[in-house]
Parts: sequence; structure tokens; C-alpha cells
Amino acid sequence: MIKIATQSPLSGPQSVLGVAIKNGAQLALEQLGGSLKGMGFEVQLVPFDDQATPDTGVANAKNIVADPDILCVVGHLNSGVAIPSSEEYHTAQLAMVSPANTNPKVTDRGYVEVNRIVGRDDVQGVVGEQFALNTLKIKTAYIIHDKTAYGQGVAEFFRQAAEKDGIKVLGFEGTEEQANFDSLITPIANAPDLVYFGGLYPQAGIFFKQSRDKGVKSVFMGPDGMDSSELVNLGGESVVGMYYSTVAGPANVYPATAKFIADYKAKFSANPEPFSAQAYDSMGICLKGIETAAATGKPTRASVTAAVRATAGFKGITGDLSFNSLGDLASAKYFVIQVKSSDAAKWGDNAVAQTLDIAPPGAAPAAPKLSGMVKVATQSPLSGPQSVLGVAIKNGAQLALEQLGGSLKGMGFEVQLVPFDDQATPDTGVANAKNIVADPDILCVVGHLNSGVAIPSSEEYHTAQLAMVSPANTNPKVTDRGYVEVNRIVGRDDVQGVVGEQFALNTLKIKSAYIIHDKTAYGQGVAEFFRQAAEKDGIKVLGFEGTEEQANFDSLITPIVANAPDLVYFGGLYPQAGIFFKQSRDKGVKSVFMGPDGMDSSELVNLGGESVVGMYYSTVAGPANVYPATAKFIADYKAKFSANPEPFSAQAYDSMGICLKSIETAATAAKAKPTRANVTAAVRATAGFKGITGDLSFNNLGDLASAKYFVIQVKSSDAAKWGDNTVAQTLDIAPPAK
Repeated sequence: MIKIATQSPLSGPQSVLGVAIKNGAQLALEQLGGSLKGMGFEVQLVPFDDQATPDTGVANAKNIVADPDILCVVGHLNSGVAIPSSEEYHTAQLAMVSPANTNPKVTDRGYVEVNRIVGRDDVQGVVGEQFALNTLKIKTAYIIHDKTAYGQGVAEFFRQAAEKDGIKVLGFEGTEEQANFDSLITPIANAPDLVYFGGLYPQAGIFFKQSRDKGVKSVFMGPDGMDSSELVNLGGESVVGMYYSTVAGPANVYPATAKFIADYKAKFSANPEPFSAQAYDSMGICLKGIETAAATGKPTRASVTAAVRATAGFKGITGDLSFNSLGDLASAKYFVIQVKSSDAAKWGDNAVAQTLDIAPPGAAPAAPKLSGMVKVATQSPLSGPQSVLGVAIKNGAQLALEQLGGSLKGMGFEVQLVPFDDQATPDTGVANAKNIVADPDILCVVGHLNSGVAIPSSEEYHTAQLAMVSPANTNPKVTDRGYVEVNRIVGRDDVQGVVGEQFALNTLKIKSAYIIHDKTAYGQGVAEFFRQAAEKDGIKVLGFEGTEEQANFDSLITPIVANAPDLVYFGGLYPQAGIFFKQSRDKGVKSVFMGPDGMDSSELVNLGGESVVGMYYSTVAGPANVYPATAKFIADYKAKFSANPEPFSAQAYDSMGICLKSIETAATAAKAKPTRANVTAAVRATAGFKGITGDLSFNNLGDLASAKYFVIQVKSSDAAKWGDNTVAQTLDIAPPAK
């Protein structure tokens, strides 16, 4: 069970707005909660009536934090209720997203749990004052407030700006009166150009009506506390023509709200009041934050809080929403609205006199200056016959760190690459992994090339909560163990083997095949998937043999010659396969040759020569030039390493990019050097990462939500022309459902 609470006034004079907040959140949960339900969670809304009073809000907050299933709060309407209530959320590490609270103190306390998707009164008060000064040409003002944190706060910001700009403030008075305002109205007889009321519509509507009835002719103005159709029910003709600033314009001023307005009317038989659209987006951010946290296992309040604060570019109906380090919007909208009719049904027809997009004061406080060493390790074969690809992985990661590590360095960290040579052997990989996890500064690993090395090595990373992003490992077991630390940005052999078999069946029209593999987790695994698909589709499998031989393949080739299969499939890597294919051709084998992405190295033609020209291989990593965003990478790689980028080098660049971005995200949330667990959570939460190989998102197992698969044909025996190989087929395929 996952619950999300709302807190707003559901009874009393402010319930028009409070119920609208609850309704907006309810509609969002019904429309946007499908992803969490699809993950197996039951999702429930728990509305609380804070009665617009601090004591009730705090009492509710204590009940909210006592329910462990509540993972996020949408609320409040009133800053004076939100501020004390959020002390409870802060203590419990429970995320709050406010659709309406504007007092600076809401976020200025620096609580990571507290966020808002509206502007601030220290901007809103000035927006109103600047409109009064520059548009209305006001020279004098009388200011009233309601003595609440919200009303007195915004009135004070209006006053400070007015006095600074030379508007004469004739009075500044606070009142809790709700019915008879004679004592306030009498001194207003000084006939100011403008009367400003810092507070809420239930009080302001009556005050403005009594003021007009007693002959006050001043322009009336207030903040967004005026923004309810109830204002005209209370104030009548007295409030027609007045102005109010607001952080939430009418729902119809936002381009993406048309469907929301129609759905809201259909469900609740009412027009959406102010803050209902913001409540919809606040709930959307809560749901997305929980979904992100759930990708790493059952979400905790702390992991949801971190995911909510990391919100960036959330596509809300009120705009693209991103939080800064304090939980304010990076840029918020402010409006000045004029009331056009005393008919409450026409409240939505009020005129927008001004719209502004303004960053919070200080243009989003700078992230704290941090310090310390951050290391990212690579593991791949840097020596031995597979080093061509292993070095390319290290090089791609190195280039990414140099080009993408600036943000972490700007935060104050020293960032270092630590390359390890796993020699393409499990024992060496595991020994390296033990050394890697023993260094507390290593916060992420890019590796490996070989699944047979990655699987046992990642047991060490898993125990140490150390994130790994693989640019090359394709065996299903890599991710199917369900380790939150283990991710990959390439496809899987249970898809790749079938991709090769389907191409052999449908394009090459193969009827018989002989299958060889190298007895490794990778090679035998992909060969087995090829065999299963072939037998299912009626391709006759004439042999299925494993070998660790590296030099003389006579004993394997003899039965191939005798059986004369249409195709020979080699599940393994190029150092062995190149020699095997050459000896096969030399001994008269005329079959089509095929293999998986272990063939994908220019060394294959150095070893196999003309024997491998024309052969096919499937791969999860096409040539670097098949990806639209790799042109600069290819040029930079050549310039730095005096070589063409080999397969998996571009994927290593993106793997490093994900590591760096996740460390940055975790450090920003923690305001300190992040823990491995925090980085692991941020890596798994990767969604829409703009890599050079595509937009990359991980599912709940750490597989790509959709991965590319290619079938490539070798075109030349010249290793320098390996990049000219032909892409015979390209597919985008989601991983098998688990």
C-alpha cells in the first residue's frame, strides 16, 4: 500500500480553495497513478482537513507521519499552517509538495522534504507594488493585513518595496476582525490612491464592501489570497475592477490545462478554483518521485524525498517544473489579475493584466561548496587478446569524465578515473572488485566487457551497495538477479540470440545450422538462445559444441565439413572466432558465418582475413557512426587516442555520463559527498538521460526500457575500414517481461 496525503481546509470559510486542492490531487492520482499500480502497488489518497488553523494542521501532521504507508504530502493552502506542520514532515523525512504556500520561510529553512510549485511572497509583494507604481501610477497607499504568516508577510514585502520606490505609505495595520471594519476604514478616509489588503478573501471581501459603502474610492489590491470566486459573493460590485497578484493564474492561462479543466468539471460539477491545477501537478510530482524511488526496491520516505527534490523538467499541466536546492521552482510564474464581474460564475473571465516569469531571490541559492575525492572505476581487459575492446571501454569512459565531469568539479570535488585490468577472467575481475569496494572514494563502476567476469564481480559491488553501469554485458543473469546496483545500457542475449536467428531464418533463408560456443557465460548463453529459437522455428541444428581451444580447430571443423550446414554460428569472442573462421574456410567450409557482438572488433579481420568478409553478426552496439549524436565523440576520440572508436566505446562514454550525473544528483540532495547507496538509487532512477547513443532509461531491473539491436555485415578485410561495415537490420526491442 502506498498512500499520499493532502492537507487543506475542507471546512470553514476557506474550504472553496481547500476542497479544490484536494480535488486536483484526487484527479491526478486517478489519472497518473497507473505506473505505480502497474508495479504492483495499491495507491490511495488520504485527505486531511487542516481547517486553515496551525493547531489542526500540526495535529493532522502527527497522524500523517505516524502512518508508514504515507510517502508524500500535497499541501497546504495556508503558509501559517504549512510552516509548523512541515516541522513534523521534516523530522519524519516525509516529502511535501505545496501547491499554494508562498511565505519565504516555507523553503528558506532549507528542509529537503519541503518543496513548492508556486512563487514566493518576497517576489509576489514586489510584483504587486511594481504594477501599482508603474501601471497604476500610485503615489500613496494604505496597507492592511490579517496578522498571519502569509498575509502580514506579503503586506510587509509590498510595504518595503513601496517605501523604497517613493510610494507614501499612509498606514500599516493588522486585524483579526471578521465582521465590522469601521475602526480600520475611518483612517482610510485619508483618501490613499490604493488600499492593499494582505490576507484572504473571506475577510477581504467583507472589508472591501464595507470600505466602498463608506465612501472609499481608492483602487483595491491584494495578493493571491483574493483569488476565489467567493470574493465577489462577499464583496459584490465593490471588488469589480480591483487587482490582485497571484502565483496561480486562472487554469485556462496554462496551455496544457484544457483537458484538466474539462475533466475537473465533469468529475466535480464545478469550475476548477485557483490552486487546483497546482495540486494536480503537486500530486504528479509525488507520484513520479515514488515511482522513481520504487525502481530501486520498496520506496522509503527518504528515497522519495530525494527523488522529489531532484525533480527537473517535470512536464506538468502548469508548465515544466524544476526544483532548486531549496525546493523553490527554478523559475515561477506571477500574474496580476483584474476582477471583471460580480458574478461568481464568471470568475474565470477575470483579465490577466500582467504575466512574469521570475527566478527566486538570489536566482536559486548556489549549491553548497563541497569537497573531497570522487572516483569512478572501470573494469575491462586492458591486456591480452581482448584488450582492443577493453581499452576502448576505458578510453570512452575517460573521455566522458574529462568532458562531463565539470559539474562535480564545480561543486568542489576532485574527480578521478581508476582503471582496472580484469584480463577478461573472472578471478581477476573479482580480485579487482574486492580492491574497488575497499576504496571508499569509488562511487560507481563502468564495466565489464565480459558477462562471465561481470556476474561474479558484481556480487562484490552488490554487497558494498556500489553502482555498476555496464556498456557491454548482455547475459540475462547480469540484471535478472535483481541487484539494484547492477545496470546496463545495452540489450540482452535472450533477445540478441533471437535477433540473429530471425535474420538467419527470414533474410538468409537458412535451413540448417552448426553452432559452436566458447563455454563462457556470454558465448554459451547467446549460442543457447540462438539454438532454442532455431529449433522452435524448424532450422535443423546439426551440432552444438563448446570449446576452449585457441589455435587448432580441426576436431570441430571436420564434422562441419561433413554436415555442410547452411550456416555456422560461433557464440564467443573475436580472438577465438577469427582463427576458427579462417581455418574453416581454409578447409573448405562454404557455410555462411554468423556470430553475436563478440565478433565486433576490427581485430576479427586481422585474424580471419578474407574468410570473414561477408559474414554477419548481431550486436547490441552498432558502429559509433550509426548514432545521430556521436559525430563529435568520434572526432574527439580520434584526436585524443589516435584511433577509431571501437565497439562499446560510445556506450562506455554514456555509462560514465550516467555515473557522473547520478553522483551529482546524490550530492545535491545530500548537500555533501554522497554515499554509495544514494548514488546507486540515483543511477537506477535514470530516466531520459540524453546520451550520445540515445535517450536512456532504466527499468526496475536495470535493463534499458528499450534497447537497440543490429545485424551487421563485414565488408572488408582491411581493419581500417571496420567502420564501413553495413548495417543490415536495426531493431528497438523492450526487454522480456519479468
